[in-house]
Amino acid sequence: MQRVSSESSHDFLINAYRNRDDRGRVLGSRLLSPTTAGDQHNLASIFATVIHQIPGSIGRLHASTSTTPSFYHPRYIDLLLELSDNLDEEDCNVVLDYYHREGLCLPFTSSWIKNIWRLLDNFYPQTPFIPAAKRRTANFVLRDVYNYAEELPEHRVELVDKVILPFLEKVLIDDEDDDFVRDALDILVRAAVADTQERDADEQYRVSIADSEVPEYSDRMFKAMRVLVIKLANQTPCKEEAVEATVPEPAGQMSPPPTGEGANLRRQSSGRAPPSALRGLMGSLSPTSRNAELPSFSSISHPMSPSSSDGTPPQVSVHQSHGNHEHCKSTKAVEALVSIFTKIAFAVPLSSSHTTGERRLVTMRSITLYTDLLNLVYPMTNDIPGQPKHRLVLVPARCPNARLIVLQWFMRLRADNRHRLFIRSSPDKPARSFAETLGRTREAEEEMRQAFEGGESKRSRHAALPRVEDDRGRSGRSAESGPRSRSRSKAPVIKGHDATYNPLWCIPTSIPFELPPAYQASEILRTYDPNHPAVKESDTPEVDSWVPVSDYLRMLNGVLRGHDWELVSFILSYLPLQLRNKTYFHGARATKEIRALLDVICEGIMDTSAPWEKRFNVPTFITRTKINSVAYESLAILVSYHGIYTREQIERLIRVFILGLQGRRETAKPCLQALTLCIYEVEHLLGRYLLDIVESTKRILSTPAIAVHVLEFLIALGQNGNLFRNFTDEQYRLVFAVATTYIGEHNARAEKPSSDKEEYTLSQHVIGLAYYVIYIWFMALRLQQRPSHVGEIVRNILSARSTRVVVDEMAEVCFDWLARYTYGNADPRPATSFLSEVVISEGKDSAAKTQSWLLGGAIITVTAHARTGWATIKTTRPTGTTSLTCKVENVPLLDVGEANADLGSLLAVLMANRGSQPPGSDQQPPTEQVGHIQPIVLTL
Repeated sequence: MQRVSSESSHDFLINAYRNRDDRGRVLGSRLLSPTTAGDQHNLASIFATVIHQIPGSIGRLHASTSTTPSFYHPRYIDLLLELSDNLDEEDCNVVLDYYHREGLCLPFTSSWIKNIWRLLDNFYPQTPFIPAAKRRTANFVLRDVYNYAEELPEHRVELVDKVILPFLEKVLIDDEDDDFVRDALDILVRAAVADTQERDADEQYRVSIADSEVPEYSDRMFKAMRVLVIKLANQTPCKEEAVEATVPEPAGQMSPPPTGEGANLRRQSSGRAPPSALRGLMGSLSPTSRNAELPSFSSISHPMSPSSSDGTPPQVSVHQSHGNHEHCKSTKAVEALVSIFTKIAFAVPLSSSHTTGERRLVTMRSITLYTDLLNLVYPMTNDIPGQPKHRLVLVPARCPNARLIVLQWFMRLRADNRHRLFIRSSPDKPARSFAETLGRTREAEEEMRQAFEGGESKRSRHAALPRVEDDRGRSGRSAESGPRSRSRSKAPVIKGHDATYNPLWCIPTSIPFELPPAYQASEILRTYDPNHPAVKESDTPEVDSWVPVSDYLRMLNGVLRGHDWELVSFILSYLPLQLRNKTYFHGARATKEIRALLDVICEGIMDTSAPWEKRFNVPTFITRTKINSVAYESLAILVSYHGIYTREQIERLIRVFILGLQGRRETAKPCLQALTLCIYEVEHLLGRYLLDIVESTKRILSTPAIAVHVLEFLIALGQNGNLFRNFTDEQYRLVFAVATTYIGEHNARAEKPSSDKEEYTLSQHVIGLAYYVIYIWFMALRLQQRPSHVGEIVRNILSARSTRVVVDEMAEVCFDWLARYTYGNADPRPATSFLSEVVISEGKDSAAKTQSWLLGGAIITVTAHARTGWATIKTTRPTGTTSLTCKVENVPLLDVGEANADLGSLLAVLMANRGSQPPGSDQQPPTEQVGHIQPIVLTL
């Protein structure tokens, strides 16, 4: 190639720079008019050579650049920017190095904002030809420039307001670079937090906010950042949707022939262009006839398109993984909103000169973000009078994982005893049992899937046998049954979406957002304030500085009425844990939504026309019983909110629990626990349903895991006499039958050897509870009723005994206990009386004489005391000890040789009988006082 001198190159460059069109592009037709393709190629080569020789030529002429052979004149950098559409990576790096070295984009330069825009406008177009320069430009602005200006509030605000926000509004939605999106959101988070903290520390700004009649919920810049992040969350498509929507092009189909850059790319790949040539000029001078030979432009200009390494089109699988969700812009956007909320709501104020009540700006911005996140899960209209309409979210987040992340964050929110907001760090462990029921652990999901597929395979093989017989020519099949047999012989027909079922979440869950220190409460956010005037005065408007928990409950009710099983399953698993924190749910509007939540869950359980499994299209191995069992856990916690319900709602709640007792054991356990709680909370409404409850409990005693809850319910019920004071003998017999039925179940299982030590230990505990139910309810009977129930109890226990022994030890103790308490209520241990202390006190020089006998199952001990005629008869039985103090009347008061009569014994006896009735009185002494001397009659 012919060499060109540096002087002529410079003149050529200046002439080319002056002869450009309105867009700044060099017009080759004004310089030369080549007639052949060879002339065009030579012209492009000469132009590229001249451009890249200028810095070296000027450097050799400049005296101060003796050590550096190249000198980049500002006019030369301006020329490269004018030709930015035609530069390659090397030329772009020259410009970026110059701007970085000279500090042209830093605040100490007067035109720094203009210089930043020159770089962004020229090097950040939506083009794939200079990806490295594009990425470096973004890093330079979002990292280097912002980090420098971040510590200078005025310059930071100017940079964000005039550069970053306008720039991101243009490119952030459509940009596919994950690193750029992450850096951009990080800048928005830092800018929003810094702006909030600085305005919060500004005394004058706080006073203006506090004195304003209409609260300023967000200023212009903070609102612009909110709008941009929300738009990124609910307008950018999910990457999972993009993968599912990808359809490979038919083989042989070509895109329209490219021009310009496409031809230049082909020439670069073939090696016929200089490595540092100006790509745009080369493309404009290349023959158009060669463009037909180039490959598809779409295959080159879209490197983000999924394709295999061998060039074959990607195969879209039916069973998609959710690994791409973490790279969705929607997911990153909601994480940014959560980060802003956490940093401003739980941060320590920069200035300590003002109280918590004065931090209205931080409070209102936090509540605004709280509301935005709610609407990204389930958009709601603000129809509450007197409340500001500052909500920007009209559609939910586009990515399902983004909605799940927001819900995961909301489910961690709690309130302390002062109603201050805090975030719980790890609720996975207490929620694991609920998640396992819904198949939301890896082990539970695999176990359920294998169990279901095993059952389907057996049914499929069984259904395929008749078809095989027909194929062999055997008779017995009609023509109409052929198609049905072939369809059943295929892979198992799975209802719902079992074949494509891939849960979006499972325990343990990952935490993609930042959390404050464990149990650190916010000093500005409260869910309720009992000392606020709005609580005491009815004409005070609703408080807008409280966290809108009622909106959160509205969101939950909306999701539970919807069809998104991922969100519903997460709510059902974690909601019981959050409902336990009653201080979080306070206020008039929250009370209204709690009642609505109760109705939604009750309707979901009782509705047979549109049950859970059909509405959510869940996999077949997740049955309605499993969903109901987890829903009952939330209803059990909602019992503690009974003070805000109507009578009809409480009765409906009890009926729902009784309905759960009639199902399988998965639902029986939470229902029994809830009904046990109802004994203490709503006893005035539970009494009318007791008979139905007791009858239902008798049918679910097959396993110790359920029997323990049944017996605990009967024990709690037996200790509340107000509930069963109108029980008849038949109803008492039903209770005793429940206990003796489990005794029979236990003894029947005891005949079979078991290696499970845990099950054996539990069964021993439950059998003890069964006998304890008999004791509790037998003592609840009136003395006149007890003899009529003894015979039936004894017969049932004997019929339930094990075949290995005639009567076991626990049964013998029960029989002895019945003999003790059938006719009286004597205490199991005798108390020390005044008579034993004064009259029967032992002398110093004389010892009492004691003798014991074994009579049946009792030990009888007779003690003759030193005082004349006094003795103690003590009977020790398995259920207690009975002590009798008596005096032999045949012994005189004065023996021979005694000087004084036994006046102390007379006094003690008179005081012991002080409560007795005078002769002739119609009132009889209490039966309990004389029951121990009455004969005990037992018919076995």
